[in-house]
Amino acid sequence: LERSGETIVLRRSKTFIFILLGLLVVRLLLHDVVEQSITIPQTGGLFFILAFGMILVWRIAMLRAYIKLKREIDLQDTGLSN
Repeated sequence: LERSGETIVLRRSKTFIFILLGLLVVRLLLHDVVEQSITIPQTGGLFFILAFGMILVWRIAMLRAYIKLKREIDLQDTGLSN
């Protein structure tokens, strides 16, 4: 996240695609290993819970970063008006 004028915008990450591909490879490797121990529906449920948990943690981290940046901007704005 970064400030662009009066708004806060999300900056694109150049490493995003590599992280995404790495996670796909790890998922495919783990899928074969896990599939040997549990059934296909259980595997689907397990990977859904993992994916949801990762997205939830990521979004909470983004919210915390946004709130921190917003608080810093508000402090700068009130400091300039005094």
